[in-house]
Amino acid sequence: VRWGFTYRDQKDTERQGDFLILGPDGGCLVLEVKSGGISLNPYTGEWSTADGDDPREQLHAEWNGVREALKAYQGKRPSIFVGRALGAPELVLPPQATHHFGIAREFILDREDLRRFPEAWAARMEKWGAKLDAASREVFLDCYAKDLKPASIRHFVDDIDRAILRQTEASYALLEQLAANRQFLVSGGVGSGKTWLAVELARRWAAEGGRHVLLLAYNLAFTEQLRELVERLWARERPGKGKIVVVAWEDLAKDLLEKAGVPYELPAAKEQYTAFYEITLPQILRRLAREGRIKPVYDALVVDEGQDHDTHLAGPEDEGSSGGWWPVYWALLTRGTQAPIGILYDAAQRPSFRGGKFDTVALLDTPGFGPVRIELKATLRYSRPVFRYLKGLGTPAVARLNAGLIQATALPHGPDVVVKTIPEEDVVETVDGILRGWFAQGWCRPEQVVILSRRGTFVKSVMAGWDEIGGVPLHDGFQPSRGSVGFGSVNRAKGLDRLAVVLVDFEPWPQRSDTDQVAFFFGASRARQLLAVVASG
Repeated sequence: VRWGFTYRDQKDTERQGDFLILGPDGGCLVLEVKSGGISLNPYTGEWSTADGDDPREQLHAEWNGVREALKAYQGKRPSIFVGRALGAPELVLPPQATHHFGIAREFILDREDLRRFPEAWAARMEKWGAKLDAASREVFLDCYAKDLKPASIRHFVDDIDRAILRQTEASYALLEQLAANRQFLVSGGVGSGKTWLAVELARRWAAEGGRHVLLLAYNLAFTEQLRELVERLWARERPGKGKIVVVAWEDLAKDLLEKAGVPYELPAAKEQYTAFYEITLPQILRRLAREGRIKPVYDALVVDEGQDHDTHLAGPEDEGSSGGWWPVYWALLTRGTQAPIGILYDAAQRPSFRGGKFDTVALLDTPGFGPVRIELKATLRYSRPVFRYLKGLGTPAVARLNAGLIQATALPHGPDVVVKTIPEEDVVETVDGILRGWFAQGWCRPEQVVILSRRGTFVKSVMAGWDEIGGVPLHDGFQPSRGSVGFGSVNRAKGLDRLAVVLVDFEPWPQRSDTDQVAFFFGASRARQLLAVVASG
């Protein structure tokens, strides 16, 4: 919505209009608002408007002025449909009305129309035979958003992030209500606030009685983000003797082997890595736990992305019901399975290509482990356009992930999702233009952006060979320095989120394989506010 705009009437006089409304699928509505209703004195011919002029003539002049202005910016792009209406928030017209003082009903939005605006919008666009094209929205933005100041947009974006954080922190009341419990098993879909809840749980336990808390993650890049988050939290709160240790599973395994005097040796062939991580390494660690060679050094355990921590090994188990990797974690706790334990997970986010299994039943069968079970229903992470885009990715491959997206509260508004399909040779130039636009308009800073690729490494991506993008350095990694844009693989971005994400190296949605569809969804769901999809045919 653009509130307040200038237009030129038929005498080339500059005038002021009320509202311009841009539709989600294209289309523009010129809305001139009249307070006190709209009526005509049949004896004097005077209208109830402030100047007594005919509101139809005023609206027609605005409509023509807007059409001419948009035409000047159209170029070779599709034209944007422009409709017009008088807004009358104090007027209620009877359902059977076809005209009001000679004005056709379709050109009036009364109080009920304004209350049900999306329905009123759709009905009029259909009646007017509007041909809507989402690509035509760019013409409107170029014409009527070009004079927005970066500082005001920056403030707007910060406010959105603060609103998202406030919504997330509101869920902390749940921990207050369940404070008498010492064990939690929490499920929730993408963007439901599991990570913030995990950090808050670890913070509370560390602050209580100076506990040493192990905050365990699976993904290395996500672990770095968690560690940074905890360090900032710690610097602000200084909770005394308590301590939170943030560790990735692989780093924990290396540390435990080193302390037990066992060498950490990767197989010579890369094709043997999967079996090493999913079978061999867990079996070694479980044997060390049975032999008492893993010492209990933590008072509490919080596991985020719990679905990636196997409860059943991929290969043959060496004795009975294994419990997967979890006996190793229990061995690290001073009170074993009776210690404070929080496990946060989303079964739908476990990769299909992984061996082994994550099963909450196996966890609940563990002697001494009796958690309160919580399901986080509301999606909190996203602005409205990003949420709607993700919700629209409806294929069987991502059905479970999509089902976890639930809008239980009003999501903050934000910039539109950018979707382009272009030849591969034009991808870098297109990404460069998108980022320059975001930076110039103040939507984000370079370090708040990550480019996510379907490819496993930078050298295999369409971005290979480029050390600069959007006028700033391009950094191969998720932790770019200030003033640089980060780059990484979608598969390595699990658990991460960023203010702004650009997806590259994908075919247009929906991709041909289920695996690529899931990867695409994961990548797009990393964006909180700004998302651009630059697909190549």
